[in-house]
Parts: sequence; structure tokens; C-alpha cells
Amino acid sequence: MNWIFCSVFGCIALMLSGCMTLTSDISKSHEGHMKHVPGTKVADVIYDNGDIQSAAKIYYRLLQKDTENVYLWRRYSDALYMLEAYPEALEAYENLHKLSLDSCT
Repeated sequence: MNWIFCSVFGCIALMLSGCMTLTSDISKSHEGHMKHVPGTKVADVIYDNGDIQSAAKIYYRLLQKDTENVYLWRRYSDALYMLEAYPEALEAYENLHKLSLDSCT
């Protein structure tokens, strides 16, 4: 089952790559769709220090304030994936993909 799941994420990554560069600094390709939401830097530090579960909770709360923030969706999606919450991660990546497509038009 994992190889099928990874295959799905590979397809999503390919779809995303058509409109944006998949780098750790996604903000470069979506500056117009990024507003700083207070708490983002704290979540990033927690994420980068390895407390992925706490970071995912913070990203989720931040997304309630800014549902179209591409950076937050990317970090939240990645966190869910790392937590092996695959169905939730897939849904989050799909939201990210939709926002990425919208920003390409």
C-alpha cells in the first residue's frame, strides 16, 4: 500500500511542479499568495526542531485564519505526511495543488 501512496504523492508533486518550484522555500514562487500569519515562525522553529506533531497542530490553527496561504498548506501537508497521517496529508496536498493551480491563472 505504501508504494501506491508514494506513487500518488509523486503525481501530485509532478502536477505542482508545473506551476511552482518545489524547494524548501516555496515562498519565492508564491509571494503574492503569502501573507505572514502571526505564529508561522514559531511553528517553523518547532517543525525544524523535530516536534512535527506540535507544528502540525499550529499550522492547522494558522490555516483557520488564512485558508489560502500556500506556505502554510505546504508545511501542514509535509507535517501530516511525516506523521504518516496519509489520508489527511493527501487531502492537504490536494488543497495545496488547487491553490497552486489558481495562482497559475
